[in-house]
Amino acid sequence: MKPFWQRHLILLLHLSFWVAYLSFNLFNVSRYNDTVETLYLTGVVLATHLVICYFNYFLLLPRLMRERRLLPYLLRLLPVFTVLLVIRLLVEKELYSSIVTDMPYIINTARVVQVAIGMLFILAFITLLKFTTEWLVLEGERRELENQQLAVELKYLRAQINPHFLFNTLNSLYYLSYTKSDYAPEVIDRLSQMMRYMIYDANQKVVPLQSEIKHMRNYIELEQMRLNQQVKIDFEVHGPTAEIQVAPFLFMTFLENAFKHGVNPNGMGDWVQAKLSVGNSQCRYVLRNSKGMPSQNEFSVSSGVGLQNVQRRLELSYPDRHRLKLTDGQDFYEVDLTLTIA
Repeated sequence: MKPFWQRHLILLLHLSFWVAYLSFNLFNVSRYNDTVETLYLTGVVLATHLVICYFNYFLLLPRLMRERRLLPYLLRLLPVFTVLLVIRLLVEKELYSSIVTDMPYIINTARVVQVAIGMLFILAFITLLKFTTEWLVLEGERRELENQQLAVELKYLRAQINPHFLFNTLNSLYYLSYTKSDYAPEVIDRLSQMMRYMIYDANQKVVPLQSEIKHMRNYIELEQMRLNQQVKIDFEVHGPTAEIQVAPFLFMTFLENAFKHGVNPNGMGDWVQAKLSVGNSQCRYVLRNSKGMPSQNEFSVSSGVGLQNVQRRLELSYPDRHRLKLTDGQDFYEVDLTLTIA
């Protein structure tokens, strides 16, 4: 729940202004005479300002903002302003002689202009306050709607990860079943752990980095069983990871891509190297893999649904707090991702 001052900020601004205005007028008038007439005069001045300002604030300005027509607004405001100006001048003339005995109060053009300008100044200030508060409300609603749209988009992007991961894993299971591999039961066990993580944990905005690392290790072990240890796989983690939170599946997408496009299941000598480092309020992930599939040599590291997905999620989850470099070398691909985590 917001603090009291935030929930009633507009009211407090109005009250502060009128208290300051009243205090200034009381001080100014009391220099001439400290009588009850002084309070009456100050009250009349304040009353005329309150009536014209809040007649305009609550009735005329909302209509002006709806209709967006200035002339009808001025035609409604002018009669009320004129009546209040006349009332104030007449009451001031009656009370002023009791307060300032050595200076007569004369209603002439200069006096009318002086009082009218004073009323217009206060009216303009309250009008500006009205437009400012309305703009702040609209801006807050716009930002809230924008955040809701971004949250929906991010949720949609995360929802795409599950079928993408399942598609890749089912391919692995199909291959193991086709070759009658003894690893199939262990693969199913690893897969169940990964699915449990995806369903129950990874729908959060952020997850523990250690959970992501465990998920990635499970995936690497699945791939090692599928490839019968033929591919050299290195995965290193450096730095304090215990308290770090990250958006889910950012690193995993690149790892899947490395095995999908960089490893030939029937060949030897292919490799995948991943290194995750934490330090200095940053988390850096460097992934390199060989070009192990000749049929995929035209593959670009910036293509594919999974990579487009993770690039958009980086923009939403780490705006101006990430750096992604994708390198398509002669015989390798490299991903270099740095996140600012504090």
